Amino acid sequence: MVTGEPNSLGISRRNALGVMGIAAGMAVAGSPFVATSAALAAGAWGGYSNGKIPTSALAAIPWNSVLFLRSDAVSKLSALNTAFRSSFGRNLPINSAYRTYDEQVYWKNYWTSQGQPGNAAAPGTSN
Repeated sequence: MVTGEPNSLGISRRNALGVMGIAAGMAVAGSPFVATSAALAAGAWGGYSNGKIPTSALAAIPWNSVLFLRSDAVSKLSALNTAFRSSFGRNLPINSAYRTYDEQVYWKNYWTSQGQPGNAAAPGTSN
């Protein structure tokens, strides 16, 4: 799928990522959405290093409890999910969320071993 081309639900990847960026409190390149300066002031990771957010600052996504985000992002994402569910009759599909630094290392090593190192960011730089 081309980044701006709508999927079968009529949602472009760019717009979905933009909405997810707003839910997570960060700007997304190429998105028509812009995070507020207050959201950016604290940094995308709430003042913690990338991959080093303490579990006390994370919360499970209610409809996918094995995935975690910053607590404030879960609140915003839940509101987005309510609107999505009322329009499409199902929960917003989520296939990735917060990754610890160790998880970032694991996935970088995994994709490198598969000959596709570009599929994962350098640990500590993950979006």
